Amino acid sequence: MSIGGFPLPAPNVPKLCPYPRNVSNWKTRGGYKAWCAEQDRALENRLLQDNLVEHLRKTDASHLPEVGLQIAATNLSQFFLKSETQQSLATNPANCRQIIADLCRLARHIHALQKYRDDSAKEIGYKYNPERVRREEEKAVESTREVYSAATLGETIHEPDIPRRNFIPKQLSPEHPPPLD
Repeated sequence: MSIGGFPLPAPNVPKLCPYPRNVSNWKTRGGYKAWCAEQDRALENRLLQDNLVEHLRKTDASHLPEVGLQIAATNLSQFFLKSETQQSLATNPANCRQIIADLCRLARHIHALQKYRDDSAKEIGYKYNPERVRREEEKAVESTREVYSAATLGETIHEPDIPRRNFIPKQLSPEHPPPLD
């Protein structure tokens, strides 16, 4: 290469050749594992961000604080699942005291937000009552499970499906639970 007819000096870059020894060293001495771990973290972050954006598109953005708190609680819980953290917790619990306090505070705030959301839904009307919605979803899931796990389906809608030999139906909660005395 040249500029104005004058040759440019060659850049001082070491030449890297992909010899089999270099590749095997990279794989066996930790470079490959570190690279894979970094790729996994980047993928998890991308998926998390995509899920948050999708949540904002589909639902009300006012739920975002609750989602953020749940993500923080999930990350802290995953931190406690690591073997290094469990060893540290077993040998010196005082090291994790602040993280445990933060996790408890997150759980308290998540519970308060869910209670507020449920109470607000109850005030709107019976149609939005969280217990009723949960019961209806349970019925739909149980109905789907019965159909897809049946050994033989009935010929018509009036004939019952024949369940598998070891099928145990789930006991659904009653529509109107008995009043507490």
